[in-house]
Amino acid sequence: MADEPKTNISDMLAVHGAFRTTLPGAARLVAAVDEGDTDRAILLANFYENILDFLHAHHSGEDEIIWPRLLERCPDEAGEVRRIADQHDDVTELTARARAELSSWSGSASASLGAELVATLDALDGSLQPHFAEEEAVILPLRATYMSPDEWAELPAHGFSHFAGDKPWLILGLILDQLPEEPRQQMLAHMPPPAQEMWAGFGHAAYVGLMADVHGRDQG
Repeated sequence: MADEPKTNISDMLAVHGAFRTTLPGAARLVAAVDEGDTDRAILLANFYENILDFLHAHHSGEDEIIWPRLLERCPDEAGEVRRIADQHDDVTELTARARAELSSWSGSASASLGAELVATLDALDGSLQPHFAEEEAVILPLRATYMSPDEWAELPAHGFSHFAGDKPWLILGLILDQLPEEPRQQMLAHMPPPAQEMWAGFGHAAYVGLMADVHGRDQG
């Protein structure tokens, strides 16, 4: 391994934090929806569809940008890199199942379909949490050492360019919420001008409003 880390990879902790703070509560929110309340179901389904879209974009970026470089540059760690990369397969399968079930459930707010969705979301969260922990313990130090800052910057660019959801400001807000004030302001300052204008113009207000709607019935 090279002597000194050369790349700040701390932003990955904020990305993981966005999933850590949203997915564990998904089952509780879904289970609380009244039978037949399609308005509430549609709101929650869209919220989690956006999160799953970002999860897909995030993992596909790692598959394309991160794993091949690490396998080439640190062959002594190749076994661990492949093992942790292969964990994406289970996540991909569960994500596809959750997306299909969100679509079915949102049209009817059926309690039985909701129960199936809850089981899948629980399984997805159960697969992601140990994956994130291993990635942070094993893979992030390798990325910091074997990838340049410019190479690392390809990952968030890929994630947002491949994001298929309709609320990019939701993803930005979830990530920003994971950051202390100074890194948060640095991230905002380094965003492209159109993204800065979007966030200042309507994105922040839309994010605050949506989060209040999502969690409004989850209080107490």
